[in-house]
Amino acid sequence: MRSGHGEPELGYVCLEELESIQHPFLPIPLIVRDEHFDAEHLMSVYAEAARQHQFITEKPQHLQRTYAKCNKLVNRSL
Repeated sequence: MRSGHGEPELGYVCLEELESIQHPFLPIPLIVRDEHFDAEHLMSVYAEAARQHQFITEKPQHLQRTYAKCNKLVNRSL
């Protein structure tokens, strides 16, 4: 997912490319993994919430509302 561009989307990244991005003056990486993030929903819920709100969100009310909406859609199609 892209952050801060107003157009959240799922896609693929090369981990080696991400790891190679360095600060221009300091020997530190610019992109690091959030080791404290623990997903409570499927990626599809996070992606749909990001599309609805135009930014990546972890706000419980956004995710719960999106989860409920996705669940209704799935149940209708069964």
